[in-house]
This record gives sequence, structure tokens and C-alpha cells, in this order.
Amino acid sequence: MAFWWVNHKQSWKAETGRGILWAPLATANGREYPPYSNMRLAKAGDIVFSYAGSQIGHVGVVDAEAYPSLKPDYASKAPWANEGLLLPVTFSELVRPVVPKQHLDAIGPLLAEKYAPLQANGNGNLSYLSSISDKLGELLLQLGSIAPRAIHAAASSDDVVEDIQRIAGDTSLRPTDKMQLSKARIGQGLFRKSVLALEPACRVTGVTTVSLLRASHIKPWRESTNAERLDGANGLMLAPHIDLLFDRFLISFSDEGDLLFSERLDKAVREKWHLSDLVNPKPLNSAQRSYLKIHRARLSQPLD
Repeated sequence: MAFWWVNHKQSWKAETGRGILWAPLATANGREYPPYSNMRLAKAGDIVFSYAGSQIGHVGVVDAEAYPSLKPDYASKAPWANEGLLLPVTFSELVRPVVPKQHLDAIGPLLAEKYAPLQANGNGNLSYLSSISDKLGELLLQLGSIAPRAIHAAASSDDVVEDIQRIAGDTSLRPTDKMQLSKARIGQGLFRKSVLALEPACRVTGVTTVSLLRASHIKPWRESTNAERLDGANGLMLAPHIDLLFDRFLISFSDEGDLLFSERLDKAVREKWHLSDLVNPKPLNSAQRSYLKIHRARLSQPLD
């Protein structure tokens, strides 16, 4: 297990809320930068301290190794390339945030000479994901009254892990079936975080409460390649009833984000579910558009 420190700045709310970290592959001038390339080194089970607003307010556990992902919506104005790495991390909010400046005498000597997350005066550095020593990691756990077992348990209590445990205990399944089902379920969890990086809200209802939204594949999972099944651009975050309509090809979206209806969708459903043209449709990116072209072609098809 290794320790990491991430300086979020303005992205802290989006990243801790969605359970992700994202960084470009290189700086704007094309140079490799360790606080970005460190994304490749983080492993499942590593601990990440989230620093923003002069305090460490969240601590997280890395879910899996980083993988390619398009630039998140919250970084759309940053002068980076559109492709980067997404690191899935399950964050928990600290009851008592740690303010490093208040413990600088203890923290200062443990900071690395290069690419440290803090300056000598205790202010945050212009960096992103910094590797920190075990001694500093253990000190921060102590200062925040954080038990490693507790945060690992919190990170493991989600639906994905519970489903995997259920699969493992199913005596009716063959070992090969268990392995395939477990891999598919893990993939769904990573897919959800990939979609959240691009889609922070339901495009129809505007709901932003992550726990109430579903990550819906644009190109159906059963028809997608393994790469497409994890591609965040092949998904939208939708409210459950909107996901149902989208999954059955009763609604879709134009490239500009306008809501489209199939003639098969009963007008009474449209009225009772308050489905209308979107007030502020959001254009889709080029990768999403290629998937939606396939989806829209099925609006006129009969139901299965």
C-alpha cells in the first residue's frame, strides 16, 4: 500500500463526489510531469489524501489502476489535450479535517525536496497527485484519526463489491462463470465512474445526486466490445425512468443534446412524466456522437 496526496483546487467537489481523479497525459507544452504521470503508478488499495481549501477534508482508497478517459466536463476550459487518465478512487469525508499549516513542524521534515504537495510555508503547491512517504502518510492518518481498515471497509461496502461477494458464494455457478461475472460487474463500476467524468447530471431531469442516477450505455453492453463497455463516452448518466426509455430506444438525443422521441412512445407517458424539450440542451462530444448515431437509428424500430 502506498500513500498519495492530491491537490484538487477547484475540482475537489466534483472529484471527491464522483470518486475520480483525472489528469492529462502531459503538460500543455507536451512535457511529462510527475504529478500527472503518477496516475499510472497508483494501485488498487493505495490511500489518497484530498487537499483543497488549505485542508485535507477527504481520504480515499484507489479502486483500480488508472485507465484512458476523455477530459471531464469540469476541466473543459483547461488548456490540456482531450485525452488523459482517470483514476477511480472511493472518497470518504473526514469528520475532522486536517489543516497542514497547524502541523507544519511535524509535516515539513517529511516532505520530498521535489514535487512536494506543500510549500515550505504550508501553502499548497501547483501540482496534482504527489507521492508521499509512508511516514507522512501514517502521520496524516494519525492527525485525522483515520483507521486504514475503516476507510478500506467503507470503500468496499459499495454495491459492486457486495455483488462480487454474492457471485463468489453462489454454489450453482462454475468457477469460470464466477470469474466472467465478477469481471463484468467490476467493469460496470469502472464504467460508471468513466461516465461521471463526462456527465455530471441527468440530461432530462437535471438531477445531480449521483446515487440516484444510472450509467446507461448508449451502444448496448451486449453489442459492445470490451473497450466500448468501459468507454465513458459510450454512456450517459440518467434518472431511472429516463434510463428505461433510453434503454428501450424510446428516446434519444441529437448531437446538440436535444431530446428526441420515438413515435412508439405513448404521448400520455410524455405528458405524465413531464418530458418536454430541454431548456438548456448540452452538446455532446465527438466520441459520444459516434455512439449516439447508432442509438438514434433505432428510434424507429419496433420493440423487442
